[in-house]
Amino acid sequence: MKRLGTPGASEDVQPYVNGRWATTEVEKIVTDLKASREGANPSAVHALIPFGSAAVPRLVGLLNDPHEWVRYNACLALLTLAENRKLNPTAAHNVDMVLDSKSSDPSHLVREEAKDALHEIKTDEAKGSLASD
Repeated sequence: MKRLGTPGASEDVQPYVNGRWATTEVEKIVTDLKASREGANPSAVHALIPFGSAAVPRLVGLLNDPHEWVRYNACLALLTLAENRKLNPTAAHNVDMVLDSKSSDPSHLVREEAKDALHEIKTDEAKGSLASD
């Protein structure tokens, strides 16, 4: 993984967000979320806010985790990013489709959190209040 500004960097780069290399930091937080197999992990969820759309690919990947609480925390994180206006239009569009598929998740907690996140994103899209990053 190359960093922005590195000679030869291509499309596989780490964005620098709020003084930190986003991919590296997001991976650390995602590791904490994946360890959350027994309940909600609000501290990890809120730690993702500064990274906004840079965190979306990893969160989307967690939506298919076999553990209910990992999926729940991923939905909660996406909802939190949407509520804090941290999703750009591309990320919001990609998340829309994935969250919509969670309407048939076996966990009612995941279904409800996905529904809330999807509603928030669609509301932001309609208002034009998505992030511009």
